[in-house]
Amino acid sequence: MSSLADRSIDLVLRDSVRFGAGRVADLPEEERGDDDPATAVTKPPLAAWAAWAVAERLGRERGAVVRREALAWAAPRLATLARWWETRSDLDGDGLSEYAHRFSSGLDDSPLFDGGVPAESPDLNAYLAVADDGRARIAEL
Repeated sequence: MSSLADRSIDLVLRDSVRFGAGRVADLPEEERGDDDPATAVTKPPLAAWAAWAVAERLGRERGAVVRREALAWAAPRLATLARWWETRSDLDGDGLSEYAHRFSSGLDDSPLFDGGVPAESPDLNAYLAVADDGRARIAEL
């Protein structure tokens, strides 16, 4: 039996990859549309961290370290999401990722965007590092 958190992660990962965009879309219909980094709206890259955290917690509740089967299913989908960020978010080529759209940050009204977009932000690059850590933990299983 899976939890609401487990099913939610499953839904996000299934839909993100099913439509081929390789990103978590702001709206489902966007999955079929434009994937131009300057206009594609996504969500912060927290799926790998969330998948690991949920699998670890559910595993502990059920007497295991983590739920390996859920993570094995999620791993290639998380890699697809990571590739989207890696290939489409460093718009100025300086090695740091930027938000191309204010809605992609989850902080739509943040002063970060007062200067417009793209916006380089430490939170995005920290999220990407945490996502890499989550994917590395999953790969070690």
